[in-house]
Amino acid sequence: MTFAVLLYLVRVLGPSWRKGFPSFFPDSASYLKVAKLGPISPSFWFTERPVGVPLMMWLSAFNNRAFVLIQTTLFAVSVAFLCHTVLRLMKVRPLAWLACAAIAAIAIQPKFGVWNLEVLSESLGMSLSIIAFTCWLRASQVFTAGRIWIATLATVAWMLLRDSHGIPVMILAIGLAVIAWRISDKASRLTLLKCLGVMLLAFSYISVSQAVSNRNQYPLMNNVGLRILPDQEMTNNFVDRGMPTNETLLGRSGRNTWDDGEIFLQSSELAKFRNWVNGSGQTDQVLSLAIDAPFWIDVMQKELPVSLAYDFHDYDRFQTLQRLPSRTFGFESPRTTSDLLLWLITSVAAILALFYFPKTRKLAVLSTISLSAFLIEMYASIAGDAVEVQRHLIGPFLRIFLIVILATALAVEMIYLSFKNQKTSAVVEAISDKPQTRFGAAFAQSALAIIGLGALISIEHRSQDFDPQYTKTIIERAAKFGGTYYQNGIHNKGPLETALYDSVRLFTSHDSYWFGIAFYVLTISALLSLCAAAVARISGASKTIALSAAVLVFLHFTISSSD
Repeated sequence: MTFAVLLYLVRVLGPSWRKGFPSFFPDSASYLKVAKLGPISPSFWFTERPVGVPLMMWLSAFNNRAFVLIQTTLFAVSVAFLCHTVLRLMKVRPLAWLACAAIAAIAIQPKFGVWNLEVLSESLGMSLSIIAFTCWLRASQVFTAGRIWIATLATVAWMLLRDSHGIPVMILAIGLAVIAWRISDKASRLTLLKCLGVMLLAFSYISVSQAVSNRNQYPLMNNVGLRILPDQEMTNNFVDRGMPTNETLLGRSGRNTWDDGEIFLQSSELAKFRNWVNGSGQTDQVLSLAIDAPFWIDVMQKELPVSLAYDFHDYDRFQTLQRLPSRTFGFESPRTTSDLLLWLITSVAAILALFYFPKTRKLAVLSTISLSAFLIEMYASIAGDAVEVQRHLIGPFLRIFLIVILATALAVEMIYLSFKNQKTSAVVEAISDKPQTRFGAAFAQSALAIIGLGALISIEHRSQDFDPQYTKTIIERAAKFGGTYYQNGIHNKGPLETALYDSVRLFTSHDSYWFGIAFYVLTISALLSLCAAAVARISGASKTIALSAAVLVFLHFTISSSD
């Protein structure tokens, strides 16, 4: 999976790496403004943005390239983490690998990859939600205090990225409260209650910090102008709940917060309206999602077809749509409401099947809570703001799709094994009953991944040396004018080096070419490392000496000044 992560990074980041990833969207400037306050300043924690993205920008020293590298790596690693857990959870290996392939096919779609290259909250939101869900998946199999706390902290970290994430987290909190009420083990109940308290505390902080900054006035003003005022019945409903009106406000029908010189924000005639927006209006909006549900469901039905079919080409500043597949072997995420409905029906049937088998009821409960939370998040994301609806839905969509795939795969496996007359316990075998990855091994794997990523970037950086540039010139001349490599340039290189250089053109673009070469160097260096370790062992060296030799050889051919 490490190579899969590196390959994804090369494909997504490679073409624009040297140019950098300059910010463009106003939200990016807003995040940077908050980040420059620094976490030492109290105002950093109570300002116009939740602290997740500004904190990451501050840690990356306000460097867009570093920020994008971190969040793209985190996205790829989060998907790999989920696939790793699925492989440990499922017993039928072909089905487990098929589930992982489906998860990867969804995750690598360009409409999700676009956000990895922007200084926005969407990518980190998707990544941390996958990590949090995976942690809860693991905790559901081994219900220990440590796993529950890890899952809780991952969930809180996800919630700190966007205030809208608080809605699904509250659904999760309700589920945890029910589980704590029903569970018999007092220690587990106490742990769940503590974790529930931490979630509620984090939710309260997010709510207060955004209320202080009046950040949520913009979505409500957008809704009033674009959805409520054009509908007379909804206008009457909000007036009955306390929304002040006058001719100026009624004249904002069909307008958003920033139209016509920001009249919503600047007009003195709308001062009472703004007081309502920043006061009881927020509560009225939330209550409306339940009281006026038929209206908002109708809005959702109108928005879903456009949002599902949209490919985000307007947001694609770095040509991600050209480098990532929208479908893999014909498989893709739902693009119509009919497709989405079919997926949801399939997931409901799968969850019912999981409830049928005693050993998978924990997974059924987790799937039910997660799917319910993310569907409510989807509804709230559509109804909560009339502007940039498609962008706000990208996170809920990904989470829903992954839940459907996982629940379906687990249900199919259970049904298959029941027909094979195998013991049910073999399917949802507790993770603790399987060989565990010890801390030392996990640390070594992480270190290798970091070294590999560092080597990849280091090798690409050295591509401007004379020899590699000259070799590339030779193969480009041969491709353009024909003839052999020797006929297109005087050089002392053998046919193998130029042929390898030429083969990289098959799977890279002009801008990502040197990352392909770097990937080749990593692969060859890894093989040389294995050879060094094998020779050391044959010579009678210990495993420690063999490993040291392998690491030194790898570093020598990748990160050192060796050519």
